[in-house]
Amino acid sequence: MRQRMNRRFAVIGRTLWNWSALLCFALPPAFAQSPEAEDFVPTHPRIGLESQYAEAVIAFNSRNFTESLRILQEVIQKDPQYLQALELQALNLKVTGKLKESLKTYNQLLKIKPKDEHGPLHFEIGTTLFQQKRYKDAKKYLQSALRKNFNPIPSRFFIGLIELAQKNPSRAEREFRILTQSGASEYAVAAHYYLATALFQQGATSEGTAELSLAKTEAAQFEENPLAREVRQMAEQALLPLDRSRWFGNVTTLGMYDTNVALLPEAITSTDSTGNASAKWILSGGAGMMTSPISSFQWVPNWRFSTNQNFNSAAVESEFVTQQLSLFLTYHPLHPFHWGARVEGSATFQNRISDSESGSTRYQPFSTTGDFGLFVKYIPHSKLKTQWDLYYKLLSFATDLDTGTAQRSGYNWGTRFFVRADSGSRWLQPDLTLTYERLQPNGLDYQGHQLQSDLSNSIRVGQRQLLQTTLQLVQLDYSATSPVQRKDWSWTLKASYLIPASSSFTVVFDFAQTQNLSSVPEAFNYSKQTAGVGLTLSLP
Repeated sequence: MRQRMNRRFAVIGRTLWNWSALLCFALPPAFAQSPEAEDFVPTHPRIGLESQYAEAVIAFNSRNFTESLRILQEVIQKDPQYLQALELQALNLKVTGKLKESLKTYNQLLKIKPKDEHGPLHFEIGTTLFQQKRYKDAKKYLQSALRKNFNPIPSRFFIGLIELAQKNPSRAEREFRILTQSGASEYAVAAHYYLATALFQQGATSEGTAELSLAKTEAAQFEENPLAREVRQMAEQALLPLDRSRWFGNVTTLGMYDTNVALLPEAITSTDSTGNASAKWILSGGAGMMTSPISSFQWVPNWRFSTNQNFNSAAVESEFVTQQLSLFLTYHPLHPFHWGARVEGSATFQNRISDSESGSTRYQPFSTTGDFGLFVKYIPHSKLKTQWDLYYKLLSFATDLDTGTAQRSGYNWGTRFFVRADSGSRWLQPDLTLTYERLQPNGLDYQGHQLQSDLSNSIRVGQRQLLQTTLQLVQLDYSATSPVQRKDWSWTLKASYLIPASSSFTVVFDFAQTQNLSSVPEAFNYSKQTAGVGLTLSLP
């Protein structure tokens, strides 16, 4: 995708230059001769050259550039200070590709014209230097034209193109974003296309695809404009490979040591632990399908699974198998502001001792959950993403007694806010998740609420390796607990180091440290550490 976009950058760049070469230069009309002029004898030498200049204008407008240039050379030879003739000569040379001679004429005009009239000249010199790929010098003149408020939209556009050519996609993004907000015009249409190029170069694939879609849609408003037509054709070609459904999947196997095995699966809200240490093996993964992101509605069905095996026989009943099915529906997924809904269901089985004498075990139903949620995503910038969720979850535990205060079956509802920022630095790629969940099980012991914050950061190491760190803070308030109101506070520090071994396999090193403090310390205070290494297979 990125290579195709770069090739199209050159094609449309040439179209833009040719189209904009006539943009800023307003040619005066041919001079009409009045009846009285038959008897009028010129008293100034330049007046006698006006008819020749008018002939040069007519030839230029008829695209007879060779004849126009011949006439202009005669005029300028007679009067080297004839500004209009010099301007038309410079433009003529520029249009016909004689860029070196054109620049020479423009520099001559800079010496003749007052400085407050240099805006148009700086624009023309800048675009000419751009055509010569002298980007550093071109940028200087175009920025001057922009400061002088001459052709601000085209000037900014060419500055954006220069930033792309100089491998500065973040700066190019800034220029093109300003242009996309400048109102409906052929430049705004092309800005969407080049903004997509800048985003692709920064790895923001979904945002880049969204800009391509906008370029295609908005170009339809300017069907008569050759630039808009070309942008639309290029956008359609770039989007064609994306307008299809695709499958995805991954599998992770992880071997680790856990100093304090959890009593419940990680998906269940709990701070309970067994006190048993164990080496363990974890296998998780999933598969799904994603329909075309260009459609108005995108469907994403997904299946996930996880299982663990503890090698300490005392922790055998902390072995679980979980299956989860989910369906996401998103409206206009490529729009910066989009929303959708999700439905999820899960079933968990626990490895429990079935015969106390022999110690044999078998997997039995443990819990089922049903989850429905709504979400809204807003991406104001490629380097800033936000999401807000509201969800309702039903829980049923097969191990619950029919009655009693320790029942966990019931329902929870909650809300979650997520924000991710990209600083542009390899050292700082933070994201923050804030969650509030109301816990409404049937048993009083676990009624209350949970507050959780997850602050993460990704550090790029070398070209491909990644260090991910997370600080998680959780407060569990079981406010209905009797006779002692129980509150738990916990923090967890996680670190993962990812080393790509190939296009499909990634080696994973994982570490976590957890500390839980409770208002009932004798029963619920604990700490734990986990460390492990594994391998992830990603498809496709």
